[in-house]
Amino acid sequence: MSERIPSQTCPCCDKPISAVTNVRDGSRAKPGDITICAYCQGVCILTEAMTQREATDADLRELDRETLETILKARCGLQVFRHTRN
Repeated sequence: MSERIPSQTCPCCDKPISAVTNVRDGSRAKPGDITICAYCQGVCILTEAMTQREATDADLRELDRETLETILKARCGLQVFRHTRN
């Protein structure tokens, strides 16, 4: 489920972002959730203010295997989607 967030740019690529989807389970996005930029596939984390910050290596090391696999699948899916549209 996509959810509107305060207008901002991706911290990885500076493209405009106005909505996010929870990568883990598609539930309503909340602070601490992981998002992936549809433009650059950058992995971000939602802050308490519902803005995105780029995930650090330390953030990613703390994730369980299932979440890491979900991130990888989502990033691959976004790449395929972008290439089929061009």
